[in-house]
Amino acid sequence: MWVHMIADKYAHSRVPSLGEHLKQNLDVTKMIFSEKYLPPHLRFGIIRRILRFFFLPIALFAILVALTYNNDERTISDKCERRNKCMSRCQADHFPDFVCNSTTDSLNYGGNFYDTFYIYPMKDSFFYNDCKAMIADGSDISFSNGVPKRPWMIQTCFNWCKNSTSEGSFITSDTRAECTSANKNDAIICLDPQTTSCESSCLRGIGEYCINFSIIFISIFATDLWQLIFESSILYALSITLKPTNIERLKDSEKYKDDEINDQEGSDNQKDLECGKISLKWTAELIAAFSYIAAIVILVVFTIFIASYGDIRTVLIEFAIALPIEQAKCLIIQPVIWWVFIRRFGKLEVAEDFHWDDERMLEEGESMSLLERVRRKGREFLDNSKVSSFIYVMVILLCIVILLELSFTNDIDKSEVLKEIFRWINFALLQFFMIEIAMRLFSEGCDFLMEFINLFDMCIVIVSYILNILRIDARIVGILRILRLVKVIIEMKRAADEQKDRQEMIRDQKKQQVSNYSPVPHVERITDYLEKLTKNPSVPKTLIDDINWAIKTLSSNKLFKNKLGGFKIPKDREDSKAWYNLINLPSKLIINKDGEEGNMDAFNNESDQPNGLNLHKEFNYRGESLDRHNKSDNKMDVHKRKHTNPLRIRDSQEDVDPFFELIEETDTRIYANALEKFDESQFDPFAFFLNVGDASFQYLMYKIFTIYGLMGPFNIPLKKLCKFSEEMQKGYSEENEFHCPAHIVDTLQAMHYMYTTANLKKYLKKGDILASFFANIIHDYEHPGYTNQFIVRIKHPLALRYNDKNVLENHHLASSFKVLLQPEYNFLENLSNESFFELRKISIQAVLSNSSYFDLLARLKVKLDSKFPTENQEDVNLVISITLKISDMFKVVRSPTVFFKWMDKMFNELYYMEKMYLDLSATKFIDRDNTDREESYSSYIEVLCRPLFATFLIITEEDIKKEIIEDGINRNQIKILGSYSHHDQMSFA
Repeated sequence: MWVHMIADKYAHSRVPSLGEHLKQNLDVTKMIFSEKYLPPHLRFGIIRRILRFFFLPIALFAILVALTYNNDERTISDKCERRNKCMSRCQADHFPDFVCNSTTDSLNYGGNFYDTFYIYPMKDSFFYNDCKAMIADGSDISFSNGVPKRPWMIQTCFNWCKNSTSEGSFITSDTRAECTSANKNDAIICLDPQTTSCESSCLRGIGEYCINFSIIFISIFATDLWQLIFESSILYALSITLKPTNIERLKDSEKYKDDEINDQEGSDNQKDLECGKISLKWTAELIAAFSYIAAIVILVVFTIFIASYGDIRTVLIEFAIALPIEQAKCLIIQPVIWWVFIRRFGKLEVAEDFHWDDERMLEEGESMSLLERVRRKGREFLDNSKVSSFIYVMVILLCIVILLELSFTNDIDKSEVLKEIFRWINFALLQFFMIEIAMRLFSEGCDFLMEFINLFDMCIVIVSYILNILRIDARIVGILRILRLVKVIIEMKRAADEQKDRQEMIRDQKKQQVSNYSPVPHVERITDYLEKLTKNPSVPKTLIDDINWAIKTLSSNKLFKNKLGGFKIPKDREDSKAWYNLINLPSKLIINKDGEEGNMDAFNNESDQPNGLNLHKEFNYRGESLDRHNKSDNKMDVHKRKHTNPLRIRDSQEDVDPFFELIEETDTRIYANALEKFDESQFDPFAFFLNVGDASFQYLMYKIFTIYGLMGPFNIPLKKLCKFSEEMQKGYSEENEFHCPAHIVDTLQAMHYMYTTANLKKYLKKGDILASFFANIIHDYEHPGYTNQFIVRIKHPLALRYNDKNVLENHHLASSFKVLLQPEYNFLENLSNESFFELRKISIQAVLSNSSYFDLLARLKVKLDSKFPTENQEDVNLVISITLKISDMFKVVRSPTVFFKWMDKMFNELYYMEKMYLDLSATKFIDRDNTDREESYSSYIEVLCRPLFATFLIITEEDIKKEIIEDGINRNQIKILGSYSHHDQMSFA
């Protein structure tokens, strides 16, 4: 069916030829041939196809009989039947006397000449009085459509004598005697039913048939529309499946793997079904069933009516004419539909194989259906400000017309001309609103009906439209139509109030800002962007409601309140418990091999608690016994602590650093020079990498571990630390513009700066510091230089492996730990199992959080509502995660030279994606031609970096805030704007 083809996302890959299209859409052929062009779950068996076929003739005949039958036919039949009743009553009243004799009187009643009467003598009986009440006096006359215009020939009785006073001038050529006081009540005269013709009609069997082609063509059009609704509702109901379809299983086999196992094993486990799906499926099935039943009921009822009051043969003849015309019409219309809708004006080529094949469809891929494109255009049109204003004007005009009608009711009722004028004005306005409602229903679907005011308004308009067509005057409905104006006023007032409240809340939020270093109203920028997003016609209405909520929440500064809005995790379920624990990463008790309970504190103070979590004896990968707390280890710790000052590396033989012994380096001055400004925010990672080169990671990790005293407490083998660091450096390709080895040098030094100069280490213990620097060096390991979104869109194997979720971060973690667990690289081999898994947990959370900027910021603001950070491990983990994220963005604090170099590298890496895959350059950041680089640099600072820095630095000292915000971020922002003469766009604190 052609409707399925314009609504299907795979239609572009299976365009049929014209012959096949006709075979799919002609009623007879689509009943005979199987529907191989449809997905399996949409196909009909032969019995259903036969039932579907018979809907067409049933609906066509039902509409024909409904349009052919009218009340006039019944009125004429009933009133003509009264002549027979009066004749039989006269004979019954005066039996056995035969006094109901004919008379020679004649008269002309409004153009109808009667001359065959019989006398019905007076008798005080019900029959006589009933027939006397049928005397025609000209007070209730229905006119025929003939020329000249005359009353229907349906009169039954008249007075015995003529009385010009009571009968008026409607009766002429009257041969009856004048009425006197003696004879006026003697009898009545009635028309002889045997010899007097009654009004004829198409259905009364007069020997001729009134074929009405207007009714035929209207019936064909109405039937096609009804059939479209019927078959579309069937297809829609079938398209909503409660189990995954074959193509869905192929598209995401892992997701539905458990379902397949349950199906094979005959599992009786009942799954939670989506109420929305069931409701929609049930509604579509109800529409289809109601359409079929309604067609049958209409056919039966109106056929009985016509058979009771007339001759059904006229309708049968019209049906015999309409059915072939309806089928012939398809041969003209369907080629047009095929060219315009299926081939889209010839843009789509005819497919060699148009049959449905799941694997081929999946290979061809999805494309936006024509129906969705048209709906999107419809939403764009209706959301246009000019169109909305025009609709408001029409609503006001309708209300004015209704009020005028109510004000001048008496005058309008007296004038047929005014009555017709107002009827046609109402009809035109109602027609306009019917079109508007139809467009909104088509464009917005069920979302339009979700609001009660829309549903009520639609019902009022439809009822008013039907009453107007039927010429039924129901002024109460007109009054209800004024509610359209009330709706418009409510919507306009609500929009104005929301805008006013938003502006007030933004002003309040500005006053309550925690930091004084935010020169740009970020919330206002974000809400402006979200408001523009709500006007995007491609965004579903349900999502727009969520965006509006987000705008209100952001503006009111409620986003970071510690409230879940009624959301509850069902902790009694095992799967919920597992997810709850994974997400929150609480500081849980750890059971060691001796059955004793320990916690994270034991990990952090491992050197101070030899009988805590540590196993009394552990083994390295060679199987050699290791006693962490023997004397030689302690001596080594003392020796290594001598070199805690990174700026002092002595040349004397007795003080040779073990690192240089390991790498056999004799000239240590370049290393000392490379560490210039190592404790400052203006450290130059490019200069460091240029001087140290391939040993950058090794030397930097060694110096950091030495500075923080991590080598001895965790018994870290220097050789393996260096080998691991060297292997990590190999995983950062120098071909990447941004995610290169220098980037990790930058982030490691930034984290060191935050821990020492900003003094964040006071919140951490040694185990936390070890985990955080480990997470830092691995957090971009084997980065390909592409974004997560890009990798997902090109269907990279990594995206398939990690189900499109944190793809790169998961790969960094998995590949790094794979290296670490190889014996020659495992510098953490001497950690206890419990300590290792705690380190692993912290690292995983920190690296995964690196792609969740807004989540980190939200969690931080929630924590800042109370005392933060505390010694709780959850707070510590959050400090580590945010420090890693800030280290990742620390380029905005560097000197302008380093800053601009990093920003250029970052954007060049993004642009490289455009070069590789031009068809994926839809996002603004990878579109070189349409991106203002300087504006993007500024936005990167203001939207992403400044909010997190300013918020997180609340827990640091004031001088650090000045160094990072004013001397770093603000300076670079000014450099951006100053270089391009944009000083007037922003004022800085």
